[in-house]
Amino acid sequence: MSNTVKTLIRLLRDASGAVIVLVAVALPVFLLMLAWVIDIGLVRLTGHRLQITASAAALAGASQLPDNNDVRTQALLYSGKNYAAINGHPVLKAADIETGNWDGSVFVAGAKPKNAVRATARRTNANENPLQSIFAMFAGINEFEISRSAVAESEPGKGCKSGGFFSAEEVLSGSDNDYTEDFCLYGDDGVKIGSDNTVSPGTTIAMNDLSDFEQGGENGAVEDSLMEAEYDLELPGLVSGIVDDMQNGLLNEMPDFITNGPVYLNEITDVTPLIPNTLYIVEEVADLGSDRVISDIAIVAKKEIKVGSDVTLSNVVFATEDKILFGSDNVIGSLNYCSDGTYNIYLYSGDNIEFGSDNYFRGAQMGARGELKLGSDVAGIKGVHAEATGKIDYGSADTFGSCGGGLASDFGDLEFPVGTQFALVR
Repeated sequence: MSNTVKTLIRLLRDASGAVIVLVAVALPVFLLMLAWVIDIGLVRLTGHRLQITASAAALAGASQLPDNNDVRTQALLYSGKNYAAINGHPVLKAADIETGNWDGSVFVAGAKPKNAVRATARRTNANENPLQSIFAMFAGINEFEISRSAVAESEPGKGCKSGGFFSAEEVLSGSDNDYTEDFCLYGDDGVKIGSDNTVSPGTTIAMNDLSDFEQGGENGAVEDSLMEAEYDLELPGLVSGIVDDMQNGLLNEMPDFITNGPVYLNEITDVTPLIPNTLYIVEEVADLGSDRVISDIAIVAKKEIKVGSDVTLSNVVFATEDKILFGSDNVIGSLNYCSDGTYNIYLYSGDNIEFGSDNYFRGAQMGARGELKLGSDVAGIKGVHAEATGKIDYGSADTFGSCGGGLASDFGDLEFPVGTQFALVR
């Protein structure tokens, strides 16, 4: 073998040794990088899951105050729903569910008045469920201990004098709605909303049991609006009495804008002239048609009351034991609904009240012994109090508002109970 070949072989052998040395030096660094990327990411994800679990448990527990046993039972139930036990060891134990006082900035366990719950979810050695490392073991770290806490407060609710939607069954809505100015949603059997709704401070979303609340996705500040309450609907129970009073021509039971009548008609059509400030008693259907302005009118009908499209309404009372039906693109209510201080639209039905799309509501009170259906793309709902024995169903991209302390009614003195509200405070 020539000297040149021998030299090349020797150099190759020397290079191979250099690679081995390089790998030996770089491998620990590479493994540490893997530990950082994978294990630290896993720690962060686990911490996020524990925070969600602690928050859900604290809110559920707060709904059962002041009974400590009920608080722990409910908190443990919701913890298990959000984070299953690891090899039989739950992330939340009864000892980590504390009741006490939240003074607005500090939680003190065992202190009175008892108005808050603190839940601490853990993956620790004490709970026998630490998070096992994957690559960090090469750096001498075999497991991680992680814990997250949440505090939920129980406080008196604000009430809903400013109006809203109240159902003896469910309130069902779409997405991209904007709830402002103390608007309220209440469903005996729950409230279900879509996603991307804006829920401003002062909004109340209430039901008998908070477990009946459902949301389709992210909704800003919705947790701060949730409240458990019971509300006895009043307006559906007034329907028959209002219908009877109107059919008997009792003008003294009407709002101030009705001073004449009654006028008896077999039916109303789109060409029937309507005299302002008059009560009409209709034997058949009252079909008001489309493309007209109607104000200062009261109508009671034995059959349906219908309004078409592109109608402007203000100062009206419609009452029937049958349905009240509206088309689309109607402007319902006075521009001065807030400054007037009273509702100016009154709709009372022994059946459903149904609307098409793109309607605008201002200063309206509605009571239905059936369902309330508001269609889609509602242009705006402001100063509205609506109650239905059945479901209340509406669409998306709507704006809901009120008039501060609410509006006075010519039919019934409505008062939403204070109830109890629950909110995460830390």
